[in-house]
Amino acid sequence: MLTDHNRHDLVFVDVGCQKGIYTTGLLDEYPYSSVYAFDALAHPEIISLATHNAKVVFKELAIGNGSESNCTIHWESQTTIKLPTHRLDDLIRSQVHFLKIDVDGEHSSIIQGSHNILSCSTPLVMIEMSVNIRSSINVEDMISLIIANGNIEDKATLRLMTSLGYKLIAVRNGMNCFFAKYI
Repeated sequence: MLTDHNRHDLVFVDVGCQKGIYTTGLLDEYPYSSVYAFDALAHPEIISLATHNAKVVFKELAIGNGSESNCTIHWESQTTIKLPTHRLDDLIRSQVHFLKIDVDGEHSSIIQGSHNILSCSTPLVMIEMSVNIRSSINVEDMISLIIANGNIEDKATLRLMTSLGYKLIAVRNGMNCFFAKYI
């Protein structure tokens, strides 16, 4: 699905975009795509990227299931504050082809607030899990590791994605888990 780099209708969603590293990479790889980027904290780099590129829409919002949630707004210091969250289902009305979630926890809340997108658009989903083994690992071993040693959030994320018909299909960099609905 994501092999045609010249398609003009691809839509990517970057939740927890921070400075826009993934957003920039997606645009480099898929120059005709559009990116919706979200973060609870507006980093100057992502603001500049969105200001200078009409294909990037940045919103300084915490994404979740619509309720208040503890959000990590500064990764290095682990600063967390309670913020109202917004559902992706309420913010994005177009077909979504790729959804990246990197929010230092609260993945399950984002999945709950993205139920329609995940059910109707069936995007490829990348979630950065807390389990980080810093080496290559196959899918079956990662699932076993999450079940045996994962935190509550990683286990809830795996259960939710499975309940929506998604399967873990690949693991990259020891923590980036890729899920697809139809294989």
